[in-house]
Amino acid sequence: MHRTSLTVGMMSILVLTGCTIDRSAYETAPVFVTRPEGIVTCQLYTTNIVAWDRAIKVPEGMLITTGDSICHNEGLRRRAIAAHT
Repeated sequence: MHRTSLTVGMMSILVLTGCTIDRSAYETAPVFVTRPEGIVTCQLYTTNIVAWDRAIKVPEGMLITTGDSICHNEGLRRRAIAAHT
């Protein structure tokens, strides 16, 4: 048990200190999603990396977390379209 905890701890340290990913290499051009509240500007990534999709600008009064959700859903929508083409 102790050896397993030590191994997991060491792996966590290695991941956190040595493996940074340059997300900009996977970015698309900004995407604009029209909502009733206004336009949400999204930073999407490749269709395989929708977990990173996020809002970079939201309409006044909208929470950034709401914008992030909108952008994530837009990434999923685009991935579904790409899978069928």
